[in-house]
Amino acid sequence: MELKFRAWHTVNKVMFQHKDIPVLLKNAQDDTVWKYMLWAGKDRNGDDLYEKDIIKVMAAKSGSTKRSDCIGIIEWRGHGLGGFTVILVIKGERWAYGSIDFTTMTKIGNEFEDPHLLA
Repeated sequence: MELKFRAWHTVNKVMFQHKDIPVLLKNAQDDTVWKYMLWAGKDRNGDDLYEKDIIKVMAAKSGSTKRSDCIGIIEWRGHGLGGFTVILVIKGERWAYGSIDFTTMTKIGNEFEDPHLLA
């Protein structure tokens, strides 16, 4: 697995990709304005996925067999809790999604630039 990051500048509201981060860190005056996100893998289209990315996937709510397009967000649950997980947002409720096969998911945005997708 590759080790890549991207970073969101909370003041300027700009996303910086992996290749830009070494320069940013070297010139950073205040590290508290950055939100760093770990690379998770690639989606079904080969696009990079990072934590806080918003994805679309076919899924069923717990206890149901009816599958439909669902929106979810990639979260890091490290420190012995199993790494990445996907939290589905279904009618305002959040559900942990059991399968983490990113190749079945499509990236549609991220929490910082597209928060309306989670509403």
